[in-house]
Amino acid sequence: MNPLMLIKGELRRSFGGILALALVLALSLSLGVGVSMTERAVRQGTARAGDAFDLLVGAQGSSVQLMLGAVYLRPQSLPLVPGSAVSEILTQEGVVWAAPLAFGDRWNASPLVGTTTDMVTLGGKRRLAEGRAFAAQDEAVLGAGVPLRLGETFSPMHGQVSASHNEHGHVRYKAVGRLPETGTPWDNAILIPIESVWSVHDALPDAGHGLPLGHLFERKGSPLPGVSAVVVKPESIAAAYRLRAFWQTATVSDAGGRPVNMQGVFTGEVLTELFATLGDMRDIMTGMAYAAQFVALCGVMLVGGMAVSMRKRMLGTLRVLGAPRAYLVLSVWCVVSASIAVGTLAGLLFGWGLSEGAALLTFRQTGIMLSPQLTLAEGSFAAASFALGSLCALFPAYMVYRKTGAVALGDGE
Repeated sequence: MNPLMLIKGELRRSFGGILALALVLALSLSLGVGVSMTERAVRQGTARAGDAFDLLVGAQGSSVQLMLGAVYLRPQSLPLVPGSAVSEILTQEGVVWAAPLAFGDRWNASPLVGTTTDMVTLGGKRRLAEGRAFAAQDEAVLGAGVPLRLGETFSPMHGQVSASHNEHGHVRYKAVGRLPETGTPWDNAILIPIESVWSVHDALPDAGHGLPLGHLFERKGSPLPGVSAVVVKPESIAAAYRLRAFWQTATVSDAGGRPVNMQGVFTGEVLTELFATLGDMRDIMTGMAYAAQFVALCGVMLVGGMAVSMRKRMLGTLRVLGAPRAYLVLSVWCVVSASIAVGTLAGLLFGWGLSEGAALLTFRQTGIMLSPQLTLAEGSFAAASFALGSLCALFPAYMVYRKTGAVALGDGE
């Protein structure tokens, strides 16, 4: 006897219940799939954003705050690094290039970053998508996502957050270049000469007036205004560790002669610590997903058993008419397994959608572009869930197997 006719008929009669069961399985599975995909995408996206920041030098304080401010452009209250430290870094052995970063102003939602041309071109390794690097204090280079065209001018606003509306109306910058897209918060940044930042805030030394951009840092030991952080590109791993060790214990005097303790931070090390915390959160969420999946599979057995009880007379009639037990067992198992298969596929789809939604929200909030991808890990999780569900489907099938036709008909009276 062909069980397909019985299966098709049961699928039509119980379509609503089977769909509800598949939906419960899909929602429980999607949590585990979505958490796994999102956690991996966050790791990859945040690591990619830090690729250009091998070593950060800042004033002593929180290394996490230093990284969040310098790499991810999150508003942070960072203690200032004496400007003379930049001059010293530029002359140290093992430094390929170094660039100061100064934060504090913005245009609309785009932060303004005072720096040098080395940061614009990454020491000559990066070509601009449009235009050129700035060559005067009133010029700016736009991130890929800044809604300005080359040649347009704008005035900055004071403060790093949009709550501030104090415009520097006496200052106007002209957009002369645009960076290539990076998928990082720097796509929304506007890079300007650091001398311009100092000038706007009346901190530019008299010696800086009339000098070409960047030449102030060639005067080692001369007092300079502070900067938020310094990005350093070492020539080798050995040089990176040597420079980090030096700045981890260094003390530099600021323009007022006050000593400032310094710190050197590897972006990768800080990310590793944050990833450990993220991994703990992933484990908790994954445990919740497993628990939800267990409850859903228990529901499979319960609903399957109830469905068999509701079909006792029909199944008993088939037994009396000569249908073998294996035929009925296979039919019941196939119906339940079909709902599990639909739920598994839908769970993968829902999990992917959940991860894409989280990626979109993350991009809008942080500017970090995430690329969630279904991998073998999610496929294995779904396959294991389907296999376990198929085993659970044996419970209602067993209920059919242990009943004879006479018993089933008798129960239905």
